[in-house]
Parts: sequence; C-alpha cells; structure tokens
Amino acid sequence: MSEEVQLLAGVHPEIAHLSWMVGTWSGVGYHEPFGAEHRKFEELIEFTTTGKTPEISFRSKSWWLGEEDSRGELFREETGIWIGGSANFVRLELNTTPDHNLWTGSTIVSGIQNAVITGAHMILQAVDATSAILPTAGTRTYGLVNEQLMSVFEFGIEGAKDIDKMWSQLRRV
Repeated sequence: MSEEVQLLAGVHPEIAHLSWMVGTWSGVGYHEPFGAEHRKFEELIEFTTTGKTPEISFRSKSWWLGEEDSRGELFREETGIWIGGSANFVRLELNTTPDHNLWTGSTIVSGIQNAVITGAHMILQAVDATSAILPTAGTRTYGLVNEQLMSVFEFGIEGAKDIDKMWSQLRRV
C-alpha cells in the first residue's frame, strides 16, 4: 500500500492537509479578556468527515472551570464546516457563533511520519460576519505539536490594540 493511500485513508484528497485534525480532542484553556481577570475553561472539540466530500464538520463546546477544576457553565459553543482547497487553502464557515462566521487561511504541514501528519499549523483571518455583534476582527491559530491540538483565538475591534485572547491545549480522546 502506498504512503499516499495511507495518508488519505478516510479523508477526501482535497482536505488531506487537514487530516491531522480529525477526531475528538479535550483539554483546558484560558480566556484572557483585555482588562479583566483570566478564567480557565474546559474545551471539547470534534472534527468529523465522511471522506466523500472535501469538508470536515466541526463542533466545539467550552465550559468555565470552577474550584478544583469542576465543570461549570457552558459559555461557548460553535459548529461549522472546514473546507479544503488547493495549495493547502482552508475555509472555516461557522453557523452558531456571534463572532465572525467566515475565516480563511492556509495550513503548513511541518512533519509527516509513517504517512501520518505529526506537525502542522494554520492561521485563519476573519473575513466576514453576518452579525453586528462585536468583535469586528480576529485571528484563529491552530497547530499540532507533540500530538496535542493547540489553538489561539484573538479577537477585538478592528484597528484597536486591545484584544481578548482564548487559548487551549487539547489531547486526542
């Protein structure tokens, strides 16, 4: 069996550069709002695909963590679709968030071992929002480092230096 077939197994060829994301991830992160106290949260992200179309379904839930890291109130939930394209292009379309609904960018694969992506990162920029709710600008960064999904979400008002940040470190479950 060729390495290319192993790499693409179960994933549409146009999203091979996103195959490292497929699965369920869980871990903790921090919300760092500008000028306010940082808060710890638990995050669960699921990336699924049928392999028949060049897209990955996305579902994310985040809960505030209380004393002794007990799960508290659900404060953020997103669903959407990741769409791949040529030259490692990525398009993320969200449909359940008050933030930006369309993000674009690209993936850089930094490691492949035994026909499996072992290192990658992508940066997405906010393109368009269907909501007048703030924020008006943002960046999402995702990476696969030491078998962990790392993410950083920075958002604020376009042109302002005051930004809020959320970041998480997740393990495959």
